[in-house]
Amino acid sequence: MGCLELAFGQGEANKLAAMEFLFSDAKRGGKESQFCLGLAYMDGQGVDQSSKKAVKWWKKSSKQGYSPAQFHLGMAYLEGRGLEKDAKKVGKWFQMAAVQGHAEARLRLRTPEFESSKEAERLAAERRYIQVQPAYPMDNVALNGTGKVFFICIIGFVALILTHLAWKCLFSCLKKKFKVA
Repeated sequence: MGCLELAFGQGEANKLAAMEFLFSDAKRGGKESQFCLGLAYMDGQGVDQSSKKAVKWWKKSSKQGYSPAQFHLGMAYLEGRGLEKDAKKVGKWFQMAAVQGHAEARLRLRTPEFESSKEAERLAAERRYIQVQPAYPMDNVALNGTGKVFFICIIGFVALILTHLAWKCLFSCLKKKFKVA
């Protein structure tokens, strides 16, 4: 069952009403309607079949963060339907949908065909980078080698000052106790 039947039930009159509603809502920026129009164009349901028009509507919906549209746009790039195949864009759109919890996009990112691609390696590196981002600005100092050395030098310098003050205090106390001039 497609978007049109879900929205208005079955029957030719209902399909026409559904298409009118979808077009007007999609033109006003309704991301769900834009997605449904993409499905309608891809399947030729209520409109003449056009992969290019389907992709056009999915792009509009995807840019608004609608994960089903992002997934379908990724599939269009994967299969070359309505546009040229592009592994980078497949990964981009699957990743965006997966981050929002789209289950099928998550599964597709783990397929052997995708995992062996360079785009998968890039996304994996990006995920590792995102996972090690510091929670506090000071943590950033400890993430890279130069920062660690700098941080250790500061700690050492503070320890040196404290040690110097401790010795100075100790000598001052000893001078008073033994009245050394």
